[in-house]
Amino acid sequence: MSVLHPATDGEETTADQDFFINALYGISHDGAVRVHYSARIPNDIAAVTYGNKIYTDAHRSSKLARRSLLRDRFFQQSTKLLLHELAHVMQFRAFNHSIPASGWAYLKGYCNAGYSYFHNPYEIEAYEKQEQVNELLEDRIGTQFMDL
Repeated sequence: MSVLHPATDGEETTADQDFFINALYGISHDGAVRVHYSARIPNDIAAVTYGNKIYTDAHRSSKLARRSLLRDRFFQQSTKLLLHELAHVMQFRAFNHSIPASGWAYLKGYCNAGYSYFHNPYEIEAYEKQEQVNELLEDRIGTQFMDL
């Protein structure tokens, strides 16, 4: 099993994840995004996105009761990671679902950024998307909203 050829087909995003995906990206669950949890990836990488597939060594936390999800630090961290990686899925879709075109654009952005991951415009966009939900995930008022 390698990172790009896992033993499973991955999982669809959960209803709890879809709540944030819809709010941030304005898309409803389409089943096209597959998340491969417990993927074998290098230790210094949290996740890898390849087309509509997200590979991470994080474990799925959807078995928790909905009212407790925002109090669970793991759910917060994994949701932030998922939303960051979904920015890359959306970038891929913007290139007409072309892995060569989106990969080339990402590489060009990386080179133009002085070979800096954090200055790559595609990573900047992904971190900005991720940051948009940080306050909601960490805010106690947001947690109370989810308890309703």
